[in-house]
Amino acid sequence: MKMLQLSLRVALGLFSASAFADSEPMTITSSAGKSMTGRLRSMADGKVTVIREGDKKVFDMAVDSLDEKTQAAIKDWDAKGGNISTKFDVQVDAGRTRKTTGSDDFDDQRVTLEPKITVKNPDVHRKTIGGKVTAVFLGKPVENASNVYVFKTQTFDLASLEPIGSTEFKVAKISQAYDRRGYAKFGARYIGYALVIHNADGSEIYYAQSIPSNFANSNKQQLLSLKTEKLYNKNLEPLE
Repeated sequence: MKMLQLSLRVALGLFSASAFADSEPMTITSSAGKSMTGRLRSMADGKVTVIREGDKKVFDMAVDSLDEKTQAAIKDWDAKGGNISTKFDVQVDAGRTRKTTGSDDFDDQRVTLEPKITVKNPDVHRKTIGGKVTAVFLGKPVENASNVYVFKTQTFDLASLEPIGSTEFKVAKISQAYDRRGYAKFGARYIGYALVIHNADGSEIYYAQSIPSNFANSNKQQLLSLKTEKLYNKNLEPLE
């Protein structure tokens, strides 16, 4: 039986369902009474994109070509944020330099970071959810490498991004001397960052890190509590 007179947009297998926040399976019925089972993927310009159950073919269809019950279900899905993406591409450029300067002792090292964060929306149809971006830049204390020193924690407001849109954040400059040789050891050396995109209540939307895995913590809200220029143990519990 011929299905709804729809535009077949993408053949089977071009996208994986796991790459998108699709709706639960639902019955999609045209105003002519023809039906299929599918998942809602996105909606724009009066058209909704549906992934057909079974063969996973992707269809674009005009919302006003569907029956009232289906239109109501689509409206409810949209009102609950179903048409909002929570997928991000994030790039963090630490802007790192490390050198000995004339203002420091002859064998002291100085790490300088001028981080830049780029957040992109990879979705071609949907806007992203808004929220906050918290970036934490961490170091290992020279005298006790099992602990963690926080060079900087900074939080930015993240507005909803248009499809294929992007935004950029600049973290305040970080500069600190350290010495891990001889008798006068002090300071901390940079080991990487952790970045969380989250809601106002701290619930995680996206997470990325360059810090070693042994410093990672499953509780991202704990990362959000880390303070600039403070010392923590390997479990991210404060030591000062």
